[in-house]
Amino acid sequence: MTASVRRLATTSLAAALTAALLLGSTLVPPAGAVDPLGEITVVATEGTTPGFEVDQTVYSITEGPDGLLWLTDYDSVLRRNADGSFTDFSAGIDGDSLSSITTGPDGNLWFAEFNPPGRIGRITPTGTVTEMAVFGVTPGFTDGNVQTITAGPDGNLWFTKPFNGDNGRVGRITPAGVVTEFTPPYDDAEPRGIVAGPDGNLWFTDSGTGRVVKLGTDGTFTDVAVSGVTPGFDTGPSLGPVTVGPDGNLWLLAYSAPAVVRVTPAGQVTQYTTAGLDFPESIASACGSLWVTQIGYQSAPGIWQVGTDGAFTDWTSSLPDDTGPSVATPGPDDNLWLGAERVPQITDDGTSYVLRMGAGCTIPPPPTTPTTPTTATPTSPTTARATAATATPRYTG
Repeated sequence: MTASVRRLATTSLAAALTAALLLGSTLVPPAGAVDPLGEITVVATEGTTPGFEVDQTVYSITEGPDGLLWLTDYDSVLRRNADGSFTDFSAGIDGDSLSSITTGPDGNLWFAEFNPPGRIGRITPTGTVTEMAVFGVTPGFTDGNVQTITAGPDGNLWFTKPFNGDNGRVGRITPAGVVTEFTPPYDDAEPRGIVAGPDGNLWFTDSGTGRVVKLGTDGTFTDVAVSGVTPGFDTGPSLGPVTVGPDGNLWLLAYSAPAVVRVTPAGQVTQYTTAGLDFPESIASACGSLWVTQIGYQSAPGIWQVGTDGAFTDWTSSLPDDTGPSVATPGPDDNLWLGAERVPQITDDGTSYVLRMGAGCTIPPPPTTPTTPTTATPTSPTTARATAATATPRYTG
């Protein structure tokens, strides 16, 4: 399919070079300098970009231990190489519907395979794939879909299984492949999103019961917020992805409301929504804001920047024509990276894309080379601390 997409010119690098010359600098800004806030650039088009062939759509994206971007689609893992081409690592992957990928504590990438019986795979930065958890083979690994996998605070990987017999489960897998699964102490559990929280625990959303649950690394479950019970929380049961925001709170998506929900570690809940937010897909934290995508299968495509005060900024008009973002993640260059697909039709031959978006991060100006000798002025301790703070090379939010 030939996609009619609008390609927006990126001017940030040229502007940075001009500024550097005006300042008398002999240094060139690093490749991948941050794009202007809200500017979206198509960096990969299926069928055009070398190696970028996608089955269905891009399900997840993460920054790998090698500083490159790694993606999953229905049945493969892809790496975006430094030259912009892609390498497919489907060989050795026996499952399908690769719903999640994350960098593990062992310097490898770990991915979840959703469709039954569900599996967990590991891939090295050089592309060697090992199936680390397989039902009927790996002790302690039960039958059931694996939804999300994340690195935990204890040096292990943690994953969710929303459909596992009568009750879903949350599991732990060590880098060596030892699996332990934990069953929530309530009925109709469907754990979905999971993230390492700011307090040293795991936090997950439960789509079956409308819960936000804290899980200790020892397997202890604690209800933090329950829809219909906790004040200010009435989204209904369908909860999805969760992330840690720049404010140290948990931020998640509620599908049935629909809403973006903030939950403090103490359990205070605030819900936010905006026009056009009908069926959000993903949420990410980048550059001091939350970013919410909506691919548009069941509604119009959209992308919103959400402040920690709940204020929405709609950047949907920046998207290429007829293109909906499926997932977002902060990249190594302090831009936001998106998986996207041609909409509104869901077709096996639909065109997939990777987009880069300016998320509002800033990089400090390059150091200048004085043209004439100067006399140093003593700096007070207070000024020195302020200078050091503004010289931080990256703002990760």
